Amino acid sequence: MNKKYDITGNKYGYLTVIERDTKTVGERNSKWICKCKCGNLSIATYGDLKYGHTTSCGCKKYESHNKRHGMTNTRIYRIWANMKKRCNNPNFVEWEQYGGRGISVCDEWKNNFEIFYEWAISNGYSDDLTLERIDVEKNYEPSNCKWITLKEQQRNKTNTVFVVENGIKISLSELAEKHNIPIQTVKRRYYRNMARKGYVDIQKLIAPIQREKTSFRYRK
Repeated sequence: MNKKYDITGNKYGYLTVIERDTKTVGERNSKWICKCKCGNLSIATYGDLKYGHTTSCGCKKYESHNKRHGMTNTRIYRIWANMKKRCNNPNFVEWEQYGGRGISVCDEWKNNFEIFYEWAISNGYSDDLTLERIDVEKNYEPSNCKWITLKEQQRNKTNTVFVVENGIKISLSELAEKHNIPIQTVKRRYYRNMARKGYVDIQKLIAPIQREKTSFRYRK
């Protein structure tokens, strides 16, 4: 890389450049991964940073508007702000998984933090919970959101594998925990079953672990 265009470590407004986005080519149109002073990561082009078009992850423009409620630095406010950036800001690192797939924030929440805050408190918000969409293919809106633990959210990712045990849908990690079997063992059994038979025998996944028998060949 031409050292002239290596801006790693430079600061532009609220942003500090961490590293170059390796998906892009060229110098002037290169994109850079930056860390905002609010803690979020975002991606910006070299030109936008150099000429001051991008100076934050998006939080800066909301500061003056939201000073009246005094909650700009709270966790629940960051959840609200990040929810909007995931859906509305193409430079946000998670945008492709949300806004890039057509996921949006309802107008009621997008335009008013106080309304989102009232919904959150009345629906069981606490600082150890995270915001989860009930249907991951639908938008952020009151009827499609709830508060869950971080552990539950990890289980509900779009790439989570589910099976059915006794008529109940359950993730592989929950199945492993329920039957006290290492998750890697359950995963290995699952993919081995799928590769050999094209379907999963639930009893094979939860069978007790047995030590492999070693056979010895004696020489005369």
